Amino acid sequence: HGYITPQLYTADGNYIAYSGNNAVYITPSDTFNPGLVLDNARLPKWIQKRDLILLYSHQSNDTISWTESWIVDIRGEVIRKIAEGESSQVSFSASGDYFLYTLKGNIWLDRLPK
Repeated sequence: HGYITPQLYTADGNYIAYSGNNAVYITPSDTFNPGLVLDNARLPKWIQKRDLILLYSHQSNDTISWTESWIVDIRGEVIRKIAEGESSQVSFSASGDYFLYTLKGNIWLDRLPK
């Protein structure tokens, strides 16, 4: 059944990201007009000093299931797929330009596009 995450505001408070019914939504905070970002997704997290969101998507087929980590913008457009396979932990620098993540027991450092 559906669940809703706590509402997460951008730094300026103009947008809210939340997940419910296995999907992530973004809405302006003053009008509450949600737009679907991604199905089969959960746990949205705003990236500091950027209008970007980290989210996790659970995928499956008849034999296996896996988790994907994605970075999307406030319009829901995909900026980058970070990792596929296991659920990875992702942390961002204070500037929001760099991110660190784990994948298959390794730690990776990468840069977000400008």
